[in-house]
Order: sequence, then structure tokens, then C-alpha cells
Amino acid sequence: MGLQERVRAMVSKKKRRFQEDGFDLDLTYVTPRIIAMGFPASDLEGAYRNSIDDVQAFFDSHHGGHYRFYNLCSERTYPSDRFHGQFVRFPFDDHNPPPLGMFYFFCTDVAEYLAEAEENVVAIHCKAGKGRTGVMISAYLLWAREWRTPREAMQFYGFARTNNQKGVTIPSQRRFVEYFDLTLRESDDGEIRSSSEAKAAAALRDEPLDDDDDDDDSSFPRTPCQLEDSDSEDENHHFHSVGILALPSGTENDTAAADAVLELEDVETVMDGLAHLWPDESRRPHPRKAQRRLNHDWNRQNRLQVRTGRGAIPPPKLVALTELRVHRATFSRFGHEYEPIFKITCGDFEYKSSEFLPHAKYKSKPEVVVPIPSLLLTEEVFVAFYTKGAVTGAKAKSFCFWFHCNYLEHNRLHLKKHELDKACKDKKHAKFDENFAIELRFVDVPGPS
Repeated sequence: MGLQERVRAMVSKKKRRFQEDGFDLDLTYVTPRIIAMGFPASDLEGAYRNSIDDVQAFFDSHHGGHYRFYNLCSERTYPSDRFHGQFVRFPFDDHNPPPLGMFYFFCTDVAEYLAEAEENVVAIHCKAGKGRTGVMISAYLLWAREWRTPREAMQFYGFARTNNQKGVTIPSQRRFVEYFDLTLRESDDGEIRSSSEAKAAAALRDEPLDDDDDDDDSSFPRTPCQLEDSDSEDENHHFHSVGILALPSGTENDTAAADAVLELEDVETVMDGLAHLWPDESRRPHPRKAQRRLNHDWNRQNRLQVRTGRGAIPPPKLVALTELRVHRATFSRFGHEYEPIFKITCGDFEYKSSEFLPHAKYKSKPEVVVPIPSLLLTEEVFVAFYTKGAVTGAKAKSFCFWFHCNYLEHNRLHLKKHELDKACKDKKHAKFDENFAIELRFVDVPGPS
């Protein structure tokens, strides 16, 4: 094996490679018509990832005129004339879930393209071709009724894509595949049409499935993002290539019903009308402007275009976070106290614990209960917890997680250690207690009239 082959194998880690007919690509047939692969890169990056020229040569020779690419990267794309223009974008950030409304548009586009001709195949990729790729492929397998549960779909993907059966490993990404499954179950008849494709693909392997999740969607070596043809992109860049998101005609009431309270100005207006939540005005939280982590236009378009049926997401729910419970917290070595430091991002605004829980510290005990001054939240929410260095006081991200406000059970979210991003990797319990868990409690809030 030459140096380049060894480097590519190292970058691919445990992912299965296609090594036939003179090709050596980070590419796997998950089914005979669904292909997972790493990003088709150019220049120096193409020397250790998939070379974009090799990728195009492979598809032209093996599936000429019958392939479509699905680029999931928010951070990069390729020239518009590549792959004969047969690619679309469904972008979201690395290590994150997609907006819930995106799943429907992705699944229907894949289904429609595969239905056009029996020879058609789809190639789905992110950067490393594992985490984000697995999220969307698993979602499509559920949409196509190839598997009955999210767990089965993600197990199958990990089994087909990797040598260690670790496909979608980030807890938040797995959680959003489960959310999507809930949007399907509300209208499904329960029938599973397991096609010959899935059966044939399953027959290729005889290893047991394993859903261990101690890896992530990263790749070595790491390099700065190399954007191609980025001059024409803006914050809505995915609309340029995904025509299915053209805004349909509708009334102003339709549009208003589809919009959630996701702008800082909106949430402040709603808070003005909910003064009873903060009898003590000094306890009222003040959200700050933040950079959006998800493009919520996908949710808005879903509610306008889909409305009912498979993949339709429910109307946005507005809740207030009122309590945080930390089970088996990690305490400082100095004083055995726990100081909750966290940031919550929703839409284009965020709350910082330092602004409504200044220097709050709690004595060591099995469960720490932290009152929260009714933080208004809706749609997808990102929560990041931090630790403070004992000497320098510098903050470092400890763990994080995503959730969706529409899928809280009894207005409660309880996440164990293995369900928390980053914390789940602490297999030897060096940083977190074995029974460490986070619990958030909410109350419903009437939406704006």
C-alpha cells in the first residue's frame, strides 16, 4: 500500500471503502441504490479524502446518467457544473442535527428521483460521510418503510457503512431521527415494505448490529474549510439548489401560523405580555442576539407546504424553562460546590446563565435543583454546559445537547449521560459520574395572538 492509500485509510478510520475496478474511495453502498461517501474534495485535500475527479469518474463509469448527489455540508460545496449539475444541497452544521422540517423535503426528493428510473442511484455525503450522512439516510430508510424503528434504521446504517458498526453516534443527531419517526407514525398505517434492496444489502454482512456511540463525525487531519464557488452564496444558499422549497401562495394568516417566536424582537414582545411569569421584574431574563445555529425556514416551509400527512411537523409550541436538575453533578475539588454555567440558544437569541444565575453555587448532594426564571423557548433548542478552570477560570465546553420543544414528554426532558453530546464519550467515568443526568422542566406558554 502506497503512502497516499495509507493516508486515505487513516482519514477514513473505520468506514468501509470501495476498492474495486481500480478505484479506492471512501464510499459505501448502504443499499444497491443508496450510497454514503465522504466529501469529494479538490486540490491538496483530494489527496487524502475522495478526489472529486475520481468520484466523478466512478459515477460516470458505474452509473452514467443515473445519479444524483446530496450535499449535506453547510460549510462547503463544489462548482455548479460538477457531476453534470446533478446535485442538490440540504445543508446543516457538522455534529448537529438538521432542522426538523428538512427531513420531509430530503426524503421526498430522494424518493421521487429513485422512482424516475430503476437505474437511478443517490450519493449522499457530508464532510466525513458518516454522522450527518447517517442521519439523513436513516431518516429515508424510515420514510421508505425499510425499517420499523429509528434504532433499527441507524443500526443498519452503521452496520453497512462502518467496520465497527458505529454510524450515527452523536446523541442529539440520533434524537432528531427519533423525532422524525414520530412525524411519520402519526399518519402511518404501520406497514413495513422491506424492499429487495434492503434484504440484499443486509445479506452482504453477517456481523451483529451494535449501536455503541463513542465516536463522532470528524475526520483526521483537520483543515480549514475550502469553499468553492462561494461568491454566489448567502445565508439562504440552500434555496439556490433545492427548488422544492419555492414559497407557495397562501394567506397572511397561513404565514403567521407557520412562524414561530424565533426572533429576538418577537420573544421580547411576548415577554412584555407575560409579566405574570416574573412577579419580581428584576428576575426577568434578558435574551441576547445570537447567531442562528439552524435555518428555520425549513420548518416554516414544511408547515406551509406539507400541512398534514407523513413528515408534517406540528405547529410550534412555546414553553418556559422553569427548573434545571443535575443528577450526580461533578463538583469542584475546592469546596465541593457545583456552579451551573450554561448557554441556551433558540432561533436568533440566547440566554446565558451568568446573567440570571450570577455566581450561583450549590452544595454537594445527589441532585442539585436550580430554579430558572421562565426562559421562553420554542422549536429546536441548543444547550451547552461549561466548566471553569480552577486556576485560570477559563471556560471550556463540558457537554451539550439539542432538543425540540414539540416533543417534551409531560413538559420534562430527562437525559442520561449516554444521551448527552460529548459526555457520552466518557466511558471510564473520568469526568462524569456513571449516573450523571440532566433534567429540564417546563410549563406551557400561550403563543402570541
